[in-house]
Amino acid sequence: MMDVSKLSLLSDDALRTLNNAVVQILRQRQTAKQREAANQLHFGGIASFYSRKDGKTIKIRVDRMNLKTVSGTEVDPITHKPTSRTWRVSPSLLTAVITPAADQPRSGVATF
Repeated sequence: MMDVSKLSLLSDDALRTLNNAVVQILRQRQTAKQREAANQLHFGGIASFYSRKDGKTIKIRVDRMNLKTVSGTEVDPITHKPTSRTWRVSPSLLTAVITPAADQPRSGVATF
């Protein structure tokens, strides 16, 4: 563990500079995690996540992806038929369950 007791000796400007550097590093790490997670997902594939709101694991068909969110339509957990509910979820919360077959067209595939 890092000894942070000496931070109180730093000036306000030095603390702000240090804070800005730490925030930048944390943002870069989060972006890297998002990209890594998004690269495991594919358009038309099935992904899952745990919804605290619903208290259960939700499966979605990936309809749209960008760096910060994945949009998808909830599917029946057994048949994978779409329901009427849509979700926007952080890629880092999703786990790929089924990827589309290689012979299916994958228009609009984003790479991060």
